[in-house]
Amino acid sequence: MCFLLVSFVLQKLQAMNTLSSNRVVVYLQSQENLNLLPQCYANLTAINLSSFHFGWSKTKPTLPYIHLNDNMPGDPMFDSLWADMKAAQQNGVLLIAMLGGAGGAYTTLFSQGNYEVFYPMFVNMLKKYNFQGVDLDVEEQVSQADIEKLIADLRKDFPTDFYITSAPVCSALQSGNNDPFSGINWYSIKDSIDWFNVQFYSGFGSLSTPDDYNSIIDNGFSASQILGGALTNPADGGGYVAIATVAQTLQTLNTKYSGQIGGAMGWEYFNANNASEQEDPVGWATAMKNAVS
Repeated sequence: MCFLLVSFVLQKLQAMNTLSSNRVVVYLQSQENLNLLPQCYANLTAINLSSFHFGWSKTKPTLPYIHLNDNMPGDPMFDSLWADMKAAQQNGVLLIAMLGGAGGAYTTLFSQGNYEVFYPMFVNMLKKYNFQGVDLDVEEQVSQADIEKLIADLRKDFPTDFYITSAPVCSALQSGNNDPFSGINWYSIKDSIDWFNVQFYSGFGSLSTPDDYNSIIDNGFSASQILGGALTNPADGGGYVAIATVAQTLQTLNTKYSGQIGGAMGWEYFNANNASEQEDPVGWATAMKNAVS
């Protein structure tokens, strides 16, 4: 019995150490190329399933809902997705729910009287589908008190190995700036966040050089908490940087910070390019893992 207990504790500590730096996180929204996902397991830390938001039924205005993109999570269209996510988890990949984006999730959640309706629904959904964390992608004005309450409630309602991450743009973490989208001061609550999936694109930063990443560390954040996030394909947004360049920048940063860089993040999985700029999600995951290891 003692041997089994010690073994369990050692495994738990090893898992925690694995997640303390050098992560590879990918956002998954479009359900394409999931047949390739098993080839990515060894190089992925987490899949951020995107995106969840709240609302009220148009036909029954008093009926609340949670949507994964435009449909209920239990819609049969997601049956194969949930099977794929379960398989990924069984192979050591974390499943994290991305809450927010451009869908107005937080405005709805924090509107008067709504929190008591939607928060319990959200918790039940997270438990039903065995999510291991929540990624807060806040792209609308939110009060500091409201986001702190959400984080505190999630910490209270889930075990200690439940991850809470965030996806601010690069400029939100530089020089004491508040988030230009949400107004949140992430620095003041950085100890409540397991890691930041920082967006270095869309004009808010770049991984073409190490400079923007370094400026975040100079502002007092730990390198192990900051993931360098980039678009995986030029079709996914503005400010695309070639995958080989992103990998070189992350490798340079990982060397500078003694192998303890937070890791790499990519938006998004289905059309991710490899270092030769060919659509190849497996190659993308391999390139990122090599860069941050």
